[in-house]
Amino acid sequence: MTDTQTTNDDHARLEEQASSLLDALPDGIVVVDRSGTIVFLNSRLEDLSDYRRGELVGRPIEVLVPGGLREEHERHRAGFESGRGMRPMGAGMDVRLRRRRGEEIPVDIQLGPVDLNRESYTLAAVRDDSQRRSAHDALREQGTRLQAVIEAAPVLVMTMSSNGVITSLNEAFERATGWSREEWIGRQYVRLIHPDDVVRELERMESILSEDAPAPTGGARAAHEVRFRMRSGAFRVFEVSTAALRGDPESVEIVSIGRDVSERSRIEEAFRESEERFRRIFEEGPLGIALVDRELRVTDVNNAVARMTGRTREEIVGSRFPAINDPSEAADDLKQMTQLLRGEMDSYRIEKRFITASGEERYASITTSVVHDENAVPLYTIRIVDDITDRIRLQREVGEQAASATSILGRLTSREAEVLGLLAQGLSAPQMAAQLSVSTRTIESHLANTYRKLGVRSRHEAVSEFARLSRAVISARRLPGQASST
Repeated sequence: MTDTQTTNDDHARLEEQASSLLDALPDGIVVVDRSGTIVFLNSRLEDLSDYRRGELVGRPIEVLVPGGLREEHERHRAGFESGRGMRPMGAGMDVRLRRRRGEEIPVDIQLGPVDLNRESYTLAAVRDDSQRRSAHDALREQGTRLQAVIEAAPVLVMTMSSNGVITSLNEAFERATGWSREEWIGRQYVRLIHPDDVVRELERMESILSEDAPAPTGGARAAHEVRFRMRSGAFRVFEVSTAALRGDPESVEIVSIGRDVSERSRIEEAFRESEERFRRIFEEGPLGIALVDRELRVTDVNNAVARMTGRTREEIVGSRFPAINDPSEAADDLKQMTQLLRGEMDSYRIEKRFITASGEERYASITTSVVHDENAVPLYTIRIVDDITDRIRLQREVGEQAASATSILGRLTSREAEVLGLLAQGLSAPQMAAQLSVSTRTIESHLANTYRKLGVRSRHEAVSEFARLSRAVISARRLPGQASST
């Protein structure tokens, strides 16, 4: 075997090995000469083009180019020949491969020069770009839909760079604040918020950015309230949720979603003020207030109840109803409480005696009503307790004085009472005798009996005592009835 034959055999084996290697590549490979004629293609390019090698070798490369682009492709190929070097084909363009039956598929092509046997060729690596293009199109469509959703959202959506510069705003921002987006994009976020909220917001943003959150997003923070400046100069309260979007270690974006809760905040503030007023009334009011649940256990009392009973709130809360009544007098109260919880009455009032921790007897007027839930189910009862001990004692005192006065006045005869009345009018004995058509002696006899029964010695004392006794009887009639003490 000659050296020439050996060399040819070696070349044949190398070509066969090179062809096998190129067939094993995942990309399609096509080699063209300087005239654009195909001189080689691998198996993967056969699959991509649906051509067999014999159908393409010797034909111009433009057979794989969509018809409307062939002339332009020839110009680009001539340009590549004049500046040969490795580069992508059609950078930034929608590059497609025309298959045997005319359908087109998107491809990514890398071009490079090849010199074989002193001849110049161009090698093109062709990769099917369908999946990447589909994914890219899907992402773009998804981004378009997301942007449409953001624009249509009824809540404010804002994005910021890591240094707090506003990068985007949606239409809801304009509706809510009166500002246009162009007036705030590119400006610092903190200039939009109330000065008193700036430090807290900066601390919150720093905390979000410093979190070691996994890509692509950091955890959203719990919603918080912040005051935004309106174009009118006023401030309104927004409830804002904020999160960090992390693309790569060098790229962090902050997104905030907010909704106007000014009216809700106003109502909540009014409610808090109302609760505070009620709490002050409950804690500091002169009337005792006790809350009793459906199991008839005291759940809360105010300081007035503690003062009335001489017990601490801790001693009363948790005790069984009735907490401040004398147990011997609880039956009627318990009966009405049961009727109240059954819905048989709206409220009731009762006056009861109670015994303080020190053993003192006192009295209270207790008005009880029930609080229901939205389904009209009783939740608990409220008992308003008014200490009426002084009134009861006054009634008793006045009653005793009236009873004594009535007893004393009852000793007088009708004629003696009549003479005493004329005496109180300032008439003398002769004047009374003339008016009553009796003798002066008879008048003096009636006066003597009156002085003795009243325990007085003179005309002046008789008039004063008669007035006192009359006032006592009248006062007793004017007072309300005494409290029961069963």
